[in-house]
Amino acid sequence: MYKLSAKIWWSIRFVILGCLGFAVAVAQTSVPDGGSLGGNVSNRATGNLLEGASVDIPKLGRGTSTDRTGRYVLQNLPPGVHEVVVTYAGLDAVRETVSIIASGRATRNFDLTSDVYQLAEVRVSGEREGNAAAITAQRNASNVKNVVALDAYGNLPNMSAGELMVRLPGVSGQLDQEGNVVAVMIRGTDPGLNRVNVDGNLVSNVGGFGRNFQTHSLTGAMFDQVELTKGHLPDQSADSLGGSVNLKTRSPLSIKEKRRVNYSVGARWAAPFFEQSPMRKEHPIHPQTNVGYQEVFDFGGGQRNLGIALTGFYSENVNSPYFYLYDYQATTASPAYIWDYRTYSQFNNRKQTALNLKTEYRISETTKVILTGIYNDALEAFDRRYTARFFSNQTIATTVGGVPTGTGAILPGFTEDVTEVRAVAGSNLQTTSVLNSFFNRTRLAGIGAEHRMERWEIDYDTNYSQTHNNLAAGLNGPGGSLVAVVPTIGWRIDASNPAEPVFTQTAGPSIYDIASYRNNVVFTKRNNLRDVDVLNAKINLLYRADASFPLKFKAGAAYREHKVAEGSGQTRWNYVGTAPLTPLTNDKMYDGVRTGRAIPFVETSAVTSQLGNPALWSEDIYNRETNKFSGTRDATEDILAGYLMADARFNRLGVVGGLRTERTEVSGFGYIRVAPATVAQIPDPVARALHDWSHPVTNQGSYTKSFPSIHFTYDVRSNLRARASWSTSFGRPPFGSLVPAATISDPARTVRINNPSLEPQYAKNIDLSLEYYIRPAGLISIGYFRKDVRDYIVTRDIGIVAAGNNNGYDGDYVGYTLQSQANSGSAKISGFEFDYRQQLTSLPGPLKGLAVSANFTLLQTEGNYGGTTQSSTDKIVDFVPESGNASLSYRRGGFGANIVLNYTGRYLDAFSSDASRLSYRASRAIVNAGVSYQFRPQYTLFCDVLNVFNEPQRLYRSSPSRPSQILYNNPAVTFGLSGQF
Repeated sequence: MYKLSAKIWWSIRFVILGCLGFAVAVAQTSVPDGGSLGGNVSNRATGNLLEGASVDIPKLGRGTSTDRTGRYVLQNLPPGVHEVVVTYAGLDAVRETVSIIASGRATRNFDLTSDVYQLAEVRVSGEREGNAAAITAQRNASNVKNVVALDAYGNLPNMSAGELMVRLPGVSGQLDQEGNVVAVMIRGTDPGLNRVNVDGNLVSNVGGFGRNFQTHSLTGAMFDQVELTKGHLPDQSADSLGGSVNLKTRSPLSIKEKRRVNYSVGARWAAPFFEQSPMRKEHPIHPQTNVGYQEVFDFGGGQRNLGIALTGFYSENVNSPYFYLYDYQATTASPAYIWDYRTYSQFNNRKQTALNLKTEYRISETTKVILTGIYNDALEAFDRRYTARFFSNQTIATTVGGVPTGTGAILPGFTEDVTEVRAVAGSNLQTTSVLNSFFNRTRLAGIGAEHRMERWEIDYDTNYSQTHNNLAAGLNGPGGSLVAVVPTIGWRIDASNPAEPVFTQTAGPSIYDIASYRNNVVFTKRNNLRDVDVLNAKINLLYRADASFPLKFKAGAAYREHKVAEGSGQTRWNYVGTAPLTPLTNDKMYDGVRTGRAIPFVETSAVTSQLGNPALWSEDIYNRETNKFSGTRDATEDILAGYLMADARFNRLGVVGGLRTERTEVSGFGYIRVAPATVAQIPDPVARALHDWSHPVTNQGSYTKSFPSIHFTYDVRSNLRARASWSTSFGRPPFGSLVPAATISDPARTVRINNPSLEPQYAKNIDLSLEYYIRPAGLISIGYFRKDVRDYIVTRDIGIVAAGNNNGYDGDYVGYTLQSQANSGSAKISGFEFDYRQQLTSLPGPLKGLAVSANFTLLQTEGNYGGTTQSSTDKIVDFVPESGNASLSYRRGGFGANIVLNYTGRYLDAFSSDASRLSYRASRAIVNAGVSYQFRPQYTLFCDVLNVFNEPQRLYRSSPSRPSQILYNNPAVTFGLSGQF
């Protein structure tokens, strides 16, 4: 269990006590002689209290906007009768007169509506309001950002937050083999260089030493909106090179009624009328359930001052992907033979349980306390994977009189599609049977407060989150990974249709007989732990100056501790038995169903019980002991930040600017290997592992960076806003670089060490955009941005290992080249972004139920990226030059329908200096569709289809004519019943 240090506890106490003292001091200041006006703004149709609604008194030039609970306060107003104007996107403006008396408080609540809502059902109205709320938040922002409502694109097939993130302009998804969006690339930058927050704070995540946030680890059911910030303000952390994503939860006080319950009970179904893998057909349907409860109470003498929101979620996200993989001769000339051919089948059931509790207590008109908690479990108890790999040496056989001779593996006469391999040494079949598990447990607890007065606003919070991961071998450890080899076989592959290759064995031991699988049989059981802990604490103070124009000053400080620790208990066993491997799995492979080929795979869950028999298995004790050292490491990052900023409004022109400074201190712990002893020198494997690896090392480093920014908005017209922004941001070095590590290559005579003093990659950003807001709720925006990035992280030679026992390696590796990471190089990233969203309520008759949206991003880059030569767009890994989305939805009466398209253009997946080894991901367009029918507000039937056209993930080598991987995730159907009480 991770324990908070005394230093951290004192930091938290200092912040909380300082904030409370300041709040009391401000609260005791004198009350102005003028009167005040307060109340809330709501949507009459949905009962939601509206955040971001504008409340203005035009003649006085006074105005404000509602907070997250729909409340507003205008203080120090002159006595008399004043006209108040309330506006909100998608709703009709309201004008009313109010009477203000000296030192008195007037209360006026406003219920807004529109013709769009008057005959609409709750679910339809809710979706429209969600879109309007997102557009309002984007319009009110003083910096460049995109905001989208969680329900903007209908039901999310997997209820993953990542599925919604990729709908935003400038965002592309990184997929795993199961087709899940596991990370996001923002404006062409690597996922590890961007940041994902929950309600403004970093949350611990499954990534461990990788900084990329695993977006499928948290359900989207907990959130109300997704914000994408592209031009950072000083009050936001600057550690997002491309942009930062914030997942926002809804305020428990944001409903007008006393209680609200919403639910969705459904299932994910592998429908038989779509192509499915055999294992998926045997397990076709799994639950997907979400329940939300929200209630407002009168507490402690107050009225509607305590709100509680609880969200519960459970799903089983079952995937059974399969793919074919090809690898080709290392040449760009044609033809090129196929020397490596694989088939892969997987079945995984990812069970996720999540609870999100949020409580808000309004102590007084000016003070609110917030409590939050998240319980999230994602369990993969039995992840089954089966791989058959046919491979050979990359040599072409010579022939004498038409008869092949020598050891060459590839027979002459091959074409781009057809290759025949000889049964010579190195021509093998390697099978891998895997049964592993992954248990992810995330917990979060937080407390904060807000004080909102006439001139002063102060907010502060602290939260602690922990993620515990166990990477094991199945539930209770019955599984593992078994590798077996059939040597010296001949085979022929015809990949004329790479999606349905034709394979024939031509020579050697039968690959269909388990008795042939006796060479190099290795069984590995993983048992690894990974813990991630994140502590956040921050305070913000805002002051509204008494000036002839709106002027605000803001200052604040933040502290974060981020700790990652890993440990390994992995073991390895070698098969020494003489009998054929047993037992065989009963799982049916997709490859076997399509071709009739029945390659035997061992049931790994039964192997564990055999490990105690020395006549069958022998443990590699040295491997077990060395894993204890090589797999044990930890790193800690302490960050202290402070900022100052000002926000002014000059009629149509708004200006926000300031400076943020962050101090980062890092430390890491790990074990370094020295020159290994031989078995003759130290026969005992345990003692030999201690000699080789028991050398603990601690690293430390630090850096301080400042981040100025300035942002302009200009209202060309009431519905046309121009933006210009100059800001700075950075991407932190990988966590792995903080850990002491030495990678030894004896053939290359190199020692590569980590550098804990690496500095972040720094970017200067320019953003220009023009936004046109369409009544009742829509927008058209076009933007241009440019990033000048420097201090890329590269590996370089830094010296030669000296002689002597004090050379850092106990006198070993003398004369080896010493290598380490360093900051070097630069690049420019630029692009255009287009975004269009509109509810077509102005169309006649039934057509007014239509809504459309589309966005498109076009990127390019150029720079040396730390290298010695210039690289451009198609030579940068994970740089997606084209991406976009489109959707069409329809609502009329109780009927609803939608179709959503997500497009990702071709991009480089893996780089090589050899052009023939460049690996690209082909462009991909995914189409999802859904229908629904609402009988009453309490009951709506829905049905959605994911990946309607079964579009696979496709990779290729150097040219699209050489497909290297075709991975099918297959369509899925979600259906069920949802509603609101």
